[in-house]
Formats: sequence, structure tokens, C-alpha cells
Amino acid sequence: MKIRIVVCDSSRMRYFAKDQDSGVLHEIADRVHEASRQRIQDIASDRPGRDRGRDGGSGAHSLNDNREVHSHTVGLFAREVAEVLNSDALAGEIIRLYILAPPEFLGMLRKELHPVTAALTTDKAVNVVEESLDKIRRQLPAAL
Repeated sequence: MKIRIVVCDSSRMRYFAKDQDSGVLHEIADRVHEASRQRIQDIASDRPGRDRGRDGGSGAHSLNDNREVHSHTVGLFAREVAEVLNSDALAGEIIRLYILAPPEFLGMLRKELHPVTAALTTDKAVNVVEESLDKIRRQLPAAL
């Protein structure tokens, strides 16, 4: 059986394959997205633009929200992770895929999955990317 497990968050992806004979999980990739780990200030301008309104009045407001920049960067990483998973699924390398990721990133990742990949996927909203293999294993079905 070609079972894969991806454990990820907004800046790191760990990719595992289950050994068909022993059931042991082997880490086959560990990818870090440096841009997602940068401070918001480092990837966006120091200060957002300002708009005083049509009449130059007191209703000034920010034109740029740095959180949007960070969210966009994280979205790009979700797309990169999905490309790996979609490529393997479409190549027949996966018959079952388990995804463990925090809720917000999991939502972004789901949007990027190809329908074929999504059909093979079981996911769980949990943040365990920095945990030991033992703790990751506990988040997966016992029969796996």
C-alpha cells in the first residue's frame, strides 16, 4: 500500500511514507519555507501607506495590512505543499493520504488540493509538526 502522511504548518512540511511490511513511518522529506518564518516587518514595508480621504480630513486609515502580506506568503507555501501531494497522487504514488495541520493552514491546503488528491485524503486539524514521530503517530488512526 502507498500510504503517505504529511505533517505541516505555515512554514514547515514533513512528509512520511508508511513501510508496507513493517508499518513503520519513514520521513521522506522535510521542507522549511523560510519566507513564512520571517517576521511580518521583514517581508512588508515598515509602515503602511496612509489615506486621508477625499477631502484630506481626519478619517485617515491604513492602505496596507501587513497581515495580508504574511497570509499571502503562507498561502504560497500551502500551494507548494499541495503541488507535492498532487504530483504524487496523480502519478499513482499515493492510495491513502493523511494530513495533520493546524486549522488555518489546513483550510488553505484543502483549497489547493486536486480533486483526485482530495478524494484520497483524511485530515485532522492539529499542530504536531515539531513533535516526535511517536506523538505524530498517536494522531493517526490506530489501524494505520
